[in-house]
Amino acid sequence: MKTSETTGKIAPALIKAQAEMLPLIKDSKNPFFKSKYADLHAVTEACYPALQANGIAVIQSPESNGTDGLNIKTRLMHSSGEFIETDCAIPPAGQDPQKYGSAVTYGRRYGLQSAVGLAPTDDDGESAMARSSAPAQAKKTPPAKPAGPPLDKVIASIEAQENLSDLEAKMEKANTTSHKGDKKLEAAYKKKKEELSEIPY
Repeated sequence: MKTSETTGKIAPALIKAQAEMLPLIKDSKNPFFKSKYADLHAVTEACYPALQANGIAVIQSPESNGTDGLNIKTRLMHSSGEFIETDCAIPPAGQDPQKYGSAVTYGRRYGLQSAVGLAPTDDDGESAMARSSAPAQAKKTPPAKPAGPPLDKVIASIEAQENLSDLEAKMEKANTTSHKGDKKLEAAYKKKKEELSEIPY
């Protein structure tokens, strides 16, 4: 870790920001490993508002380590000029641009989590407990799908994805809301999938 010569202003600001940060929920699914994770968008949503409210900006930049892969530098920059900088090393991703993009996104996600002290948590623990406490013989009408965020925000999130894996995970999440089957959403997904599939290897 690297810091400015003094941290007397950024330290209390970061302490206050951490107290105001939202829970980081593992709300995306990895279709390959069948596991859940918090994507980069979820990480930024959980911490950016609190950081910005306390005068802290985030700067992230990828640097090549040659055959050793990538290094993602995450700098928390305070309005006073003080900073705290951390590194997140990522193994080689090969020459495939899509894999490189995935590695950068992966490094930014974990680098930011580490820099601000965020730990992801599952969002299905409470609902699982509720299901287990219900009488075995009781039958309930399946709940309606949640409305989810506004459609334009969902489409914007789809269009912002940088690799097919995250795109599929984001679309799978969108299909759990009332937006499933929306023609505009499906068109945006199809267009983005075609764009990512055309990335040269």
